[in-house]
Amino acid sequence: MEKKLGVYSLAASLSTSIVIVLLFYILALQKVNAYPGVYVKVDVYAGMVYVFILSMIVSASIWPGIIEKRYSVNMLQKKVSQQDDKENSRLKT
Repeated sequence: MEKKLGVYSLAASLSTSIVIVLLFYILALQKVNAYPGVYVKVDVYAGMVYVFILSMIVSASIWPGIIEKRYSVNMLQKKVSQQDDKENSRLKT
């Protein structure tokens, strides 16, 4: 399971960055349509690349800690429940 933590972190970072880029794209298109002489589509595409890179840097540093913490809590809960099961079966006999 620990090997998959990196894959989960990468997937979470990619999905977060894609959502942020899509939000940027929608808002940037509104700005381009409002001021057609000032902004062009190339500005939007360059901004999307910039936002993607920045959001990947930030999310790649945030998600691994969150996922590892959640994994640790789940493993601790499993250990506690296994100990409770052993104790309950011992008390029954």
